[in-house]
Amino acid sequence: MKLSLKLACISSLCFFISSVSGALSGNYEEQIEKTGSVYIGFQAGPAAYDGRYTAQHAVNTVAFDVGSTSGIAGGCIGIDGRFGVGYAAIEGNVYYDTLDTMIGLLTSSIGIPNHVIKAKNSVLGGALLKLGFFAEDTALYVLGGFSAGRWTLGLENDSAISYNRGIQPQASVFFNHNLAGAKVGAGVRFPIQWNWLVFDMQYSYNWYGDMTINLRDLGTDSIWTHTLHSDQHMFLFSLNFSLYDF
Repeated sequence: MKLSLKLACISSLCFFISSVSGALSGNYEEQIEKTGSVYIGFQAGPAAYDGRYTAQHAVNTVAFDVGSTSGIAGGCIGIDGRFGVGYAAIEGNVYYDTLDTMIGLLTSSIGIPNHVIKAKNSVLGGALLKLGFFAEDTALYVLGGFSAGRWTLGLENDSAISYNRGIQPQASVFFNHNLAGAKVGAGVRFPIQWNWLVFDMQYSYNWYGDMTINLRDLGTDSIWTHTLHSDQHMFLFSLNFSLYDF
């Protein structure tokens, strides 16, 4: 009887200690929040191209704005963290851009568009820094960084008899340049599944700078300077998957 009572007391004490230990351990784990993660993401959205083409030589200048829309799709990899209510992230990305726009200029005396300009961009990439704050689990942030792209400027002369701004008759020339510049914007992110899946929306304005080409017009023995200035608005939606939490 005494032995049974001792065993019962010991069993009860062990159960109590185990229960308290489990409760304390559970409370401690609940108090620990994920403060950062390494993530990858899929990004896609629309973009609006904001360009300006200029053709210039000693006595003549032609300039006009070029606008077009395109689709962006690609991915990102980054690291983010929560510091109290503060939020910070460093992210790199690479995209495919469907931008491929063409404009004809009326340069002949009878109104035939014999000078055609093409602007194309297929590959984009860059890096950015996000800084913001949390409102509960949703983070609002501003971003800044750089963006780079592989840009193509195409010039075409449909005239069968004469040079046109340095382009020989019935010829097309294409020039590819890597352009890079600054980007700024803002966004919002919130968890879908806190431990591993986050939805992110962001807007950015991207400056790529100028692509400049000099062509000699053999018909007039003059130099034409062709310049394409390229900027772009981007609206991206992203699903980010956590690879490692810390």
